[in-house]
Amino acid sequence: MISIPFSIRPAIFFGLVLFVYYFVADLIREVEASLLGAVGPHLSSSIVGRGNGASILVQTPSDSFAAGIARGCSSAVAIAVLFGIGWLFMTGSAWERTRAALRASTFVVVANLLRMILIIAIGASSGPDVLALTHDVVGTALSYIALAVGLGILVRSSVLDDRLRRARPAPVLTARRVSL
Repeated sequence: MISIPFSIRPAIFFGLVLFVYYFVADLIREVEASLLGAVGPHLSSSIVGRGNGASILVQTPSDSFAAGIARGCSSAVAIAVLFGIGWLFMTGSAWERTRAALRASTFVVVANLLRMILIIAIGASSGPDVLALTHDVVGTALSYIALAVGLGILVRSSVLDDRLRRARPAPVLTARRVSL
């Protein structure tokens, strides 16, 4: 394993987050739109399906519209933050840090999809003004809560992996007499 000096890890971390935001976020937005288009109609009657690109088709009693998933509303940055912290600042083997980051990222993606379904369902039943207010206030708060819980899962997973690694007994070597 290559040891990265601790003094340059923050620069690598912010570089990773910016790289994901500018180059990978669109892919993650489209994956989230596909998931939301597939799962959303089963959870909310107002979600019709996936639109073009990173948008969701929403049906209201009076009309229909496409709700787009912006880069800031995607879970791309949260995933990059969790993987960056997991890989650069946590202890353990590379597999244990990756596994902890995957656990935390999975929670954040699911929480973000549920947040979008909630915002779309409220907006479809109450109108675009309430949708914008719900998105700005409740959606932002839920995003920060999901990231905080994701960080907790990351740390907890890393600590549990560390405890399990320490609890494993060392292999006992025994000498056996061999007769010829």
